[in-house]
Amino acid sequence: MADLVALSTLRTWASTMRRLLKWLSAIAALMACSASFAQQSSSLASHCKQGEFAFLNASMQEVHYPRYKTEDEKRTKPLWILQKTDKVLSICADRPAEPFNLIAYRFGKIGNIELERIATQSSPFHIFERTTSPHTGEAILFFSAGPYTYCVSEATAQGSGISLSVLKSGREVASFFSGNDRGTDYEAGLFELNQQGSPGLRKFRPKNDFQTPCDAKHLIRP
Repeated sequence: MADLVALSTLRTWASTMRRLLKWLSAIAALMACSASFAQQSSSLASHCKQGEFAFLNASMQEVHYPRYKTEDEKRTKPLWILQKTDKVLSICADRPAEPFNLIAYRFGKIGNIELERIATQSSPFHIFERTTSPHTGEAILFFSAGPYTYCVSEATAQGSGISLSVLKSGREVASFFSGNDRGTDYEAGLFELNQQGSPGLRKFRPKNDFQTPCDAKHLIRP
């Protein structure tokens, strides 16, 4: 009788372990998918092509800074206003993880890309991270095209949202922001880019975290 009870207990334990292993496998698969960013989320528009992997998709709104005349207006009215543009920013790669043979920046309306930039070894995308407060940080990707510098920033830690700043010869000429709702306004994983053998990515190491090509000497905001 004792042998039958022991055998029954062993079978129950084995069945429980099988269910646990299946559950753990499912969780691991979900984490693996999340680690390379929710590829081509159906709720977000994307410029990434079939066979590419999205490391950022964001619906971008243009940032406007009203110029108020009175001190009362400056104190009581919003410092900035977001204007809808229907434009999408995407960072796309040919693989779900590094090293990449292709990584691309695309910006514009779906079906009407205003700017596409493919990173190369001679014209790479630069990446770096920095702390902006005790509770927030940024993962930044930037590149230059002639006198223009394009800076894409993902807020990290307790921050949220995607920012795009366009600088011309050190002067900010355009500013965009996605909104703060991950999964609705944006999805991103710029912090996953570490320049691990990708010829088009280069780690940027500033001497001063806030004196970089993405820190304009002259801002749009008043």
